[in-house]
Amino acid sequence: LMSGLMIKMGIFGIMLTLLVVGFPSVWIAYLVLGLGVVSALIGILYALAQTDIKRIVAYSSVENMGIVLIGIGCGMLGMAYQAPVAACCGFGGALFHVFNHSLFKSLMFHNAGAVLQQTHTRDIEQLGGLAAGMPKTAGCGIIGALTVAALPPGNGFAGELVIYLGLLGCLKSGSGLLAGLAALTMMMLALTGALAMIGFTRLAGMVFLGHPRSEAAARATDPDWRLLAPMGLEAAGCLVTGLLAAPLLRLLRQPVELFVSTGAVWDGVGNTLWWTVGIVTVMAGLMLALALVRRRLLRRHETVLRPTWGCGYDRISVRMQYSGVSYSLPLLRSVNRLFRNEIKEPEVTGLFPRPATFSYRPGDLFLMLLVRPVTESIRRGTGRFTWIQNGNMQAYLLYGIVFLVLVIGGVFIW
Repeated sequence: LMSGLMIKMGIFGIMLTLLVVGFPSVWIAYLVLGLGVVSALIGILYALAQTDIKRIVAYSSVENMGIVLIGIGCGMLGMAYQAPVAACCGFGGALFHVFNHSLFKSLMFHNAGAVLQQTHTRDIEQLGGLAAGMPKTAGCGIIGALTVAALPPGNGFAGELVIYLGLLGCLKSGSGLLAGLAALTMMMLALTGALAMIGFTRLAGMVFLGHPRSEAAARATDPDWRLLAPMGLEAAGCLVTGLLAAPLLRLLRQPVELFVSTGAVWDGVGNTLWWTVGIVTVMAGLMLALALVRRRLLRRHETVLRPTWGCGYDRISVRMQYSGVSYSLPLLRSVNRLFRNEIKEPEVTGLFPRPATFSYRPGDLFLMLLVRPVTESIRRGTGRFTWIQNGNMQAYLLYGIVFLVLVIGGVFIW
């Protein structure tokens, strides 16, 4: 409910303010667009740095709300510069992505809850290989991961596509400043999408594929139908709303017309969505069919096939496969000054190096700069009053009597 519904209240408040107060200054529209870009990039980079499955999914919500803000900013700028395509697709894409996010993010949190319930850990470094013992959970989780990464035929792809169409509409606004910022925003949105693809292939791969990294992961089985049923419905909803994105988008025509007249633009957007979703879905289906044919052929000849490269190892151990940290570490190193992740890498030298250990702890700049200073000051302030709790029963009774006297005196004075 928190990720699927409650965080949308801020988005609802922004759009309601536009309806009640009216269109603000143009610089506020640019501000909303900029905040959306920053939120999307920071959210997905923080998701890449995490090893806790729920934190990964939660930081992804920060990213997705940034994408929604990009859509709202695009719509506001379309209104300001009389660009109907930008306005319609901006507001329409934002509303559509809000709806889509409520489906795929609820699926991901249900999935994370099922993994936690069956394995008693949220650390992706202790998971792996769950597809063998939890095939239904793994199937729903992989569908959710592909949808969050905005890959077809999931509904995340459709929502972001409409926002891209809005940004393309900004290029025809006649304003050089808006066209330049729209092009830059599209590049940042594409970068966010690429990072999301890395992040959620990492999540799905480390949790469900490979070999189990712990006994709990090796023994895990699917939960009962009471937890599988909502996951199955949400996974089906993600696929159906992705395939039927064009007719569903028509339902948003009236809400969008509260902000801007849609005219013939909306029909054009629907047709573009039909063709694009159809083509990419057919391509994805062909790739899946080829993968299934390849798998069947390999199974038929598995008695003669042997690994062509084993690096001298007869049997692969769990420690030889990628971990969640090693998967994203090259990227995290490049932004580590900003995010302050604690990375301790030993220097391995010589022909016979000594045993070495590697440690990693994800950082949180907002926690260090905003939350911890406040909580530390509260802790120090309240620490000055620890003398009140002195273990003396008579003193505690005296506190109660003083409190009652103050309450009774306050009532009489009032």
